[in-house]
Amino acid sequence: MKPVALIGIAAVAALAGCASQYADAPTPTRWETSRQHKLTAAEHWRRIADHFAAQLTADLRGKGAGSPLYAPVDENGEFPFVEGFRELLTTALVRQGLDVRTRPGDGVQTVAVRYSVYRFDPARAQNTRYYGEATALAAGLVAIGGVVSGGASFSSLGGASPASVAAKTVGSIGMLEGLGWAWREGLHGQDASGVTPQSEIILTASVTQDERIVTRYSGLYYVADEDVALYWKRYGKGAGTQLRVKGEEQ
Repeated sequence: MKPVALIGIAAVAALAGCASQYADAPTPTRWETSRQHKLTAAEHWRRIADHFAAQLTADLRGKGAGSPLYAPVDENGEFPFVEGFRELLTTALVRQGLDVRTRPGDGVQTVAVRYSVYRFDPARAQNTRYYGEATALAAGLVAIGGVVSGGASFSSLGGASPASVAAKTVGSIGMLEGLGWAWREGLHGQDASGVTPQSEIILTASVTQDERIVTRYSGLYYVADEDVALYWKRYGKGAGTQLRVKGEEQ
């Protein structure tokens, strides 16, 4: 190895070893890639209501809490999403075989839905990278590039017939199609279309009796930014009252 290269390696190692052990604030780090469901249809509301009901039911039965349940309606008006979710949750709890009542009473447990909506900067996901996809696609492009560029002149292929060149080309195109399918379905098949939503909600359902929380379950979801009226506006007695979104500029 040349002396110049050795000096360079030694310099890099020295700089790495001299990293500061002290700072005025913690260094921000990135989280491991995770997934979060995006709500874009009432069917998605039903699915999360079924999931919530299953979780609550399993916990209630595990604790032996068999008292009847009652899901109250907010008389001051509800957000369309909360109203729909509460109705679907009530249906799901009944289908789970629980005793659900239409009015409160002695010994009846309350199923309360708590909901908050937040607004974040959608550009926060612009630096997300999925390792491996660039390498795989590049390999496919090199393969087809080699066949097609070599096939420009059949005389330069050492006697290869046009049919064999065509077969290689089709095979390479097939590999590219396969890589494209793997990229779309294998790596990103579950990814929602469009940009990362700016709106997120925290949804919680609690079963309480008197002042005691018997069980509680929470979920986090993206919501489509164009569906603002379903998640941000309360209807009822306070019709037209708009929710102040947490994180929204004043």
